[in-house]
Order: sequence, then C-alpha cells, then structure tokens
Amino acid sequence: MEPAAGPANCRREPVCEPTLSQSINQGVTGKPTLVEELLAANSAYSCDFELVDLPARPARRLAIVTCMDARILPDQMLGLACGDAHVLRNAGGRVTDDTLRSLIVSTHLLGVRHIVVVHHTDCGMAATDQATLGEVVKRATGSVPDLDFATIEDPDAALAADVDKIRRCPFLPAGTSVSGHVYRVHDGSLICRLPPVSPAPEPVSSSSLSARSTDQERA
Repeated sequence: MEPAAGPANCRREPVCEPTLSQSINQGVTGKPTLVEELLAANSAYSCDFELVDLPARPARRLAIVTCMDARILPDQMLGLACGDAHVLRNAGGRVTDDTLRSLIVSTHLLGVRHIVVVHHTDCGMAATDQATLGEVVKRATGSVPDLDFATIEDPDAALAADVDKIRRCPFLPAGTSVSGHVYRVHDGSLICRLPPVSPAPEPVSSSSLSARSTDQERA
C-alpha cells in the first residue's frame, strides 16, 4: 500500500546538481550555498502546496507596474492574496515597450481591467543618470550597452509620463482604468498622484495606418 501523501512523507530532494564552485564554496565555508538554501525552502513549500487549482486569471482583474526594489512587497502593500493580480517589475517601475507588451496580453487574454503604476521614494533610478550608468557598465565590461536605462530625473514627471504612456496605448481595451501612485518606503504609505482614468483609445485599423503612412509621404 502506498503511504499517505503529506509532509511526513514528503522527502523530495532538490533536482539541481551543485556546480564545482558551489561544492568548493561549501567545503570551505561549511555552509550551504544560496541556491541550495532556496531549493531547500522550495522543498518545504511544495510539500504543503495548496494552489494547484488557482486560476491563471487575476481575481481582482488588476495589474501592478512597479519597481524591482526589494523593499516593495506588492501583495502586503495593497492587501492582496496570491492570484489577485499580475505584478510587472523592473528598475524604476518604468513603462517600457515590454511592459506594454505584457499589459496588452494581460488585458486581452487574462481579463485585467485595472492598471496601477507604483513608483516609490528613495529610488535608485532617481539617484543616477544614463551617462553614469553607462560608465559603470563600461568599466566592468569594456563596453556600453545600446539601451535606454530609463533613469528618473524628475520623479513626478516620470510617473506622469509612464501613466500617460499606458493611457495613450491604442492596443488596450476601452475602459481600462489606469492610475499612478507613489509608495513611501520609509513608512509604507501609498499616495495616489494620478487618480484612475478609463481611456477609450480609438482602435488602430490597417486603413488608418495606411492613411497615416500616405500623409507622412506627402509631407
């Protein structure tokens, strides 16, 4: 007879084989590597896994765009449960082309109707600039990457620009609510700077794109 499933019988070993450097490091320090600690934590987590039936669609029909700063805990900050929202994170919480790509998928395929952009105080992207970051990378690698770091010169202007970029996107469903907020990392409060607005952008058709192209050629 098969033993009953449960924590007492859950003895799955991590499937990631340690690298030579990891083995050497553990031999020298006598401590597990970070990856080994993460795998051990996942083993305990998966023993009592209870989210097997959780739907892919976010229950609150919400997408959050915010910074990757480790001090920001979106679920706790907004009182959300696992499965309530999509969370898109990058350096500075900026709305890039890839952010829009994810929001288009999120709204059209997974039912999201509310987009919340959250910037924050004491952001590292506001403490540097494009040239400085480029030099840092060049000193470390010998070359400067050909990309826009989207650093923040004016926090209020950056938040407004990111919210506006979403509101002006013609590929989001009409009625999608978009708002902008600032999270204060030193007291945990969230300030609404740009209240929700539900834009209704006109659909971009092939005929309108063709007309635009013809107008540009004439100009």
